[in-house]
This record gives sequence, structure tokens and C-alpha cells, in this order.
Amino acid sequence: MSKFIYRHSHPEVEDVLRRRKREEHRTLTVIVVPEGGKRVRQFFLPVRLIWGIGLALTCLLILTVYLTCTSQSLAARVHSLRHLEEINRQQAEEITRLQEKARAVDARLQELDRLEAQVREMVGLPPPKRSPAQVSRSLPAGRPPLGAEGTHVLAATGTDLEELAARIEQEKERLSLLRDEVRARLAYLEALPTGWPIHGRITSAFGSRRSPFGRRCEFHDGLDIAAPYGAPIRAAGAGVVSSTGYLPGYGRTITIDHGYGLATRYCHVSSILVEPGQKVARGQVIGRVGSSGRSTGPHLHFMLFANGTPVNPTRYLQ
Repeated sequence: MSKFIYRHSHPEVEDVLRRRKREEHRTLTVIVVPEGGKRVRQFFLPVRLIWGIGLALTCLLILTVYLTCTSQSLAARVHSLRHLEEINRQQAEEITRLQEKARAVDARLQELDRLEAQVREMVGLPPPKRSPAQVSRSLPAGRPPLGAEGTHVLAATGTDLEELAARIEQEKERLSLLRDEVRARLAYLEALPTGWPIHGRITSAFGSRRSPFGRRCEFHDGLDIAAPYGAPIRAAGAGVVSSTGYLPGYGRTITIDHGYGLATRYCHVSSILVEPGQKVARGQVIGRVGSSGRSTGPHLHFMLFANGTPVNPTRYLQ
């Protein structure tokens, strides 16, 4: 009764309901007419089904587009990540190579340090004042990690290589100074009058002695070395001939300035084979044994001066 009253009291509502019911039962007829006079087929498709299929296809299309875009984005990200991994791998290999090279260079530098110490010891120079720190100890061993820690390792390796380069420059300066020191030391050692000018028996030593020309005592300012007449006389050390000629009592003489306040004189020679200003090397023949001047027979009177004062030659002769 209430439903009847509702419908009659609201005719417009009833009209809407009727139209909705008709739309629900609306269909789309599809007629298929084959060739050859075959049977005609009819298909009835509800409009709601067509709308549903269209909506479903639309949703499927949207989903397909979304998944395609997402897939492409993911593929691009994967490609980018692989590219970054390849870059990180190459950087890790480069870091490892640089670390190995740095250790090899550091090992060579340590070898140079040892060689420097040996050279200094050989020529009598003092050891180096400092002992350089080993740069390789600060270099991490093994394959460096990737990521933030790998970046830190790369920065640390760069710093270590800069320190190593600075140390190489320091080593170059030190070796250059060592070269100059060794050259000066070798020149000094070569100039020292340590070589015997002639081999023979010492007939009169340096110092007080009884004069061979009388019974009085006198100071003998050199060594008398017996040798045959004409035997070669050799320079006791490298130097420059400062004078040659005849000196009273000493006969024909040759004087060599060795530098460093040292000089040698060779007396009673029979012939002089060098001239003033000439450079001579240790062991070079400079004259011949004789008996010129105040002499009792063929021999060499060998003198050594330190800062102009005669000293005992045996302090230097080896």
C-alpha cells in the first residue's frame, strides 16, 4: 500500500526508474552475413557489457603504458648502475695499480737510502742526518673498496702519491748534494800523499839523527829511501807541480802542491820529467832517482809539508 502511494505521489521518480530499467535491457545487435548464401548469424551484446569491456581495455592500456614506462625507467637505472659499477671497478684497478707503483718506487727510494749510506761509509762521509719515513706504510694493501670508503681510499692514495713525489724531489736534491760531496771527498782522497814515491829501504828516518857528513846530530826533515840510480819516482798523490829546480843541499827537486795544506818534495833527483803548473796523478812518474846536491849516493829524499811545516811522511804513507 505504501509503495503504491509512493509511486502515485512521485510520478517523476517512477519515470526515471522505467528509463533505467529499459537501459539495463538495451542490447547491441551484431548481424553477420556470410558470402555464399549461408545462414545469417545474429549476436546480441548488452550495452553494459560493451561499456565494461571498453573500460577494461582502457584500464589495460593504461596499465600497459605505465608498466612500459616503468620498465624503461628501471632498465635505464640498471644500465646506469652497471655503468657506475664498471667505473668503480676501473677506479679500483687504477688505485691498486697506483698503490703497487708507489710501493715499488718507495722500495727503490729505500734502496737508494741504503746505497747512499754505503757510499758515505766507503768515502768516509758522515751518515745522513735523517731517516725518511716510508710512504708505502700508509698505503692500504689489497683491492680498495667501492662507495664512500673507496672515495676515501682514492683521496688517501692521491695524498700519498703527492708525498711520494715530494720525497722523490728531496731524494734528487740529496743525491745531487751527495754527488758533490763524494766528488770532493774522492778528490781529497786522491790528493792525499799516501802513495810511496819509490820502493826501497829506508836508510834514514824523519827526526833527529847523526849526520852522515860528521859526528854531530841534526834534524832530518824527510825520509831517505835507497834506490838504484835512474829508478822512476812517482807522485805520492794527485796535485799540481808548484816548482822544479835546484835547491842548495837538496840538489834537483820537484815540489807538488796537493791542496788542503799538503805538499810533497822529491830531492836529489837525476832528471825532472814534469814542469811547474802541470797536473799530476797519484803514481805518475815525475822524475828519476839520482844523487844531486849534498848526497852520499843514489837515493830519494822525500819530504811532506802540512801548512808549510815538515812532518813525518809515514803519517800518510800507506
